[in-house]
Amino acid sequence: MTTGRASRRGFTLVELLVVIAIIGILVALLLPAIQAAREAARRTTCTNNLKQMGLAIHGYHDTHKAFPIGVAGSEKASAIAEEGLGWAVGLLPFVEEQSLFDRMKPTYEPGILQKTYNITGAIYPGGDTALDVFRCPTSELPSHANSVLLPVEVVGYATSDYKGCNGSDASGIDKHGIFNTVNELKSLNGRTKLAFKDVTDGLNKTLAVGESSYYYLQSAGSKKDIDKWPLWIGSVTEDEASLFETNKNNPINCEMSPKGVDYFHKATEDSCALSFHTGGAYFLFADGSVHFLDESIDVVTYENLGNIADGNVVSDFR
Repeated sequence: MTTGRASRRGFTLVELLVVIAIIGILVALLLPAIQAAREAARRTTCTNNLKQMGLAIHGYHDTHKAFPIGVAGSEKASAIAEEGLGWAVGLLPFVEEQSLFDRMKPTYEPGILQKTYNITGAIYPGGDTALDVFRCPTSELPSHANSVLLPVEVVGYATSDYKGCNGSDASGIDKHGIFNTVNELKSLNGRTKLAFKDVTDGLNKTLAVGESSYYYLQSAGSKKDIDKWPLWIGSVTEDEASLFETNKNNPINCEMSPKGVDYFHKATEDSCALSFHTGGAYFLFADGSVHFLDESIDVVTYENLGNIADGNVVSDFR
């Protein structure tokens, strides 16, 4: 008797192409959902960073009965009025960075960052420490100031994606924010500190900290103003490293389109709040709450949110 082995039939080319096409369609359908989920997770991290800063600000205030100074420059108008340690340094013990704070031994001498480099040829101790609480995972900003176009005294400092709110016009008696330079405060009210009691517009209607993830370039490849990197340690040369403004010249996201390190020269000004999230940015309010503000927010509303005591009624901004 003759026996035969059953023949095995494989995939035809057409069938294989159909399977590949189906897999491609499934990937195309799933990829946006995966990307959206990842961005949602990054947004959650960003809001949690701001909430942690809010708790730290309140903890600092409970201890010192005042807010941290925005930038500890000189009291008098001078070349170092905008140079010094920033508000985030004071928060370190309240964001579980007491050891870093102790290692830094902060001195709030005006111009201390520039002075340190002039004396030692190195940046301020601890200033190169990258801190997750000051970094938004969506941001494309490098972890450290590293451009060859930078002044050498700025290179190596760890960056930050958040700045303190300076208000809509820090030279105006009723239009300044929670965080200011010493000179601004001294010229406004003769003091060098602000407290919760000074926020008469209401803590839930006053900005404290916002995303600001860019350095300012006058034009692509230009050396002008490239030293204005956002740094958590403070300001080496100008206070834009630590503070943002809420006036009409500094709108949310600075009219930058598209967003990206290669497009920073498209920013309209050097003191904007700016995030890499689509459509706006996250902000910490003085009461500790965090809200996403749309980049198309009414200009006047945005200005009023930045000021602590202008007396203006703020319409619904959420």
